[in-house]
Amino acid sequence: MIVLHVIIALASMVAATASLALISKKMLIAARALSLLTLATGSMLIAMFNAPILATCLEGIAYLSVVMVIMAFAKRRIIRAGVPSVS
Repeated sequence: MIVLHVIIALASMVAATASLALISKKMLIAARALSLLTLATGSMLIAMFNAPILATCLEGIAYLSVVMVIMAFAKRRIIRAGVPSVS
């Protein structure tokens, strides 16, 4: 389960970076979905293995902060490029 969580987290980081670099609306949507999936699998890991919540949450907040900043810049760049209907 932890391997799946890490793979999803890395994939979301790659998708977010690709959406910024390629000005891709589809990659931005994929990055959002993968980020939510990372959050869900992380929550499952905490529940299943009784992980220490403070350390785990701090790492999750740091990860989500980085990905959200990348996605915000990507969204801004997509809007400036004139790609329609990015929510």
